[in-house]
Amino acid sequence: MGVDWVDVVVGLDVWGRFFMVLSLGLGYRWPVTCRSGICSRDGGCLLQCDELPRQLMRLGYSGIAGRWCSPPDPFIHHRPCLTVWPDVVVQPVLILGGFLITAEAYQPMCGWLSEHTQQPVQLVPVSRFDWLLTSWGFGWRRILDRVAEQAEALARTSPTGKITLIGHSSGGVMLRLFLAQDRFGGRTYNGQRWADRLYTLGSPHTAVRATPLRAMVDRLYPGAWFGDAVHYVAVAGALAVEQGSPLTQRLALRSYQAIAGRTDLEGDGLVPVSSALLRGAAWIQLEGVAHGGAFGERWYGSPEVVEQWWRG
Repeated sequence: MGVDWVDVVVGLDVWGRFFMVLSLGLGYRWPVTCRSGICSRDGGCLLQCDELPRQLMRLGYSGIAGRWCSPPDPFIHHRPCLTVWPDVVVQPVLILGGFLITAEAYQPMCGWLSEHTQQPVQLVPVSRFDWLLTSWGFGWRRILDRVAEQAEALARTSPTGKITLIGHSSGGVMLRLFLAQDRFGGRTYNGQRWADRLYTLGSPHTAVRATPLRAMVDRLYPGAWFGDAVHYVAVAGALAVEQGSPLTQRLALRSYQAIAGRTDLEGDGLVPVSSALLRGAAWIQLEGVAHGGAFGERWYGSPEVVEQWWRG
């Protein structure tokens, strides 16, 4: 999809803002080429723009994501407009996986992100034994301590001073707690010091029968609680049960009943869409995407699916 011109307004450092304001004030617009992306129900489409001016590349931008205005907004530009998201920047990525899922499952995702961001991409090391301990607070603390250590180290090397967090399944709920300034288990994480983006992939944010710790997170920090400092993106898969694996066909409806109290719901084979789409976050719903590799061929970590939800 070609976009003739685009107005760029981004949150940059002082020199970056000076450059942008000066160029926009002079009426300069950068030519950009975009390919079509995921379209939302309100008629807008999320686009990824690949060919950027050298000025933006020097400022650390590898791509621009935006919303194609439909219908065009006459107050912004006489052409169809592209409202640029200010959060697509080049910075390191830290991934916290899901319950009982081992590192090898995330290697394709890590490889795709590393290739497309040209930045460090790390996975928090968590064993199955570690996950079994997360029924208790000290089990969460063991994992979040590792998140904090890696996040701080990555932020020190980041061109933006910040990193992007990705949490799959239970990992997404735990990272919501990691952002908080309150003490947990004798430690204050305040992950906002190091991270300004959080993706959650098929995370059970709300549940009628949540575990005590998950319920605590949603009670103390409901929705995109730290939205002023962190950009939240909640990704949900919608997989027809009959198209899933034998595990999906056995488990999906019982899981939806346990999480949401209903079986007549869309979901990824384990987590219903309604639970995964965190209130206040940017929402991305992906058709035919499963919770994990055991639930279907295409899941959040499949490279072709990562390309659908990744916004930078």
